[in-house]
Amino acid sequence: MSALNNFNTLLEDSSMTWECPKGFQEAADPTPDNPDVSVNYAVVQSNPAAGRVPIEVRYHLCPARGGKKDPKNSTNVSMAMGSDPSPYFLICLLNICNPEPDAAKSMNKVSSSIGSFPPEAVRREFGAAVGLTAPLPTVRDTFSTKHNAGMATMVHHPEKGTALMISLYENDEHLKATLADGMDGVFGDYFHSWEFN
Repeated sequence: MSALNNFNTLLEDSSMTWECPKGFQEAADPTPDNPDVSVNYAVVQSNPAAGRVPIEVRYHLCPARGGKKDPKNSTNVSMAMGSDPSPYFLICLLNICNPEPDAAKSMNKVSSSIGSFPPEAVRREFGAAVGLTAPLPTVRDTFSTKHNAGMATMVHHPEKGTALMISLYENDEHLKATLADGMDGVFGDYFHSWEFN
C-alpha cells in the first residue's frame, strides 16, 4: 500500500478530511536518516522562496479505535486529559520520536512552551475538542538533517482520535517569517489542511 493510500485509510478511521496544501507535494521519504521517527505521510514545498530550504510538513494519526489499517495504532480514549492536556501532547510526541533519554530531554524543553487554542476556535477550525502547539527545539537531531526549526501541532477529538502535524523550517528566522504572513500565506495553507468531520 502506498504512503498516500495508507494515510487516506487512517484519515477515514479518524473521521478526518485532508487536502494537500497549496504549493506542496508528497515528500519521497521524510525520515531516511532516522527510521525511529514514525510519521504516516509528509509533504514538501514545491517552489520555496529563493535560497530557502523547502518547508516540510509531516502528519501522524492515531485513530481513537485503531481502525482498519492497524488496530494497535490507537489513542487511549480512556485517558483523562483533564484541565491540562499538555502531558498527553508530550506523550504523543514521544510516541513518534526515538524513545531514548535525549528525546525525553528535548520533550521537557517543549513542555515549557506549549500553547493551547481557544476551545471555540479549535472546534470551529478543526472540529476538535483540544488543540495544542509548541516549538520544537531539537529538530536537526530528531526530525531532519536539512531543517533547524520546527513546530508541532496536535488536535484531539475524544471519540475520533488524535492528529499530530510537524512543520519543519530552515531556521527560526524562516519559521517566524512564515508565521508572520498569517493565514493568508503558506502557514494558513498547511495549517488548515485537515479537520475532523
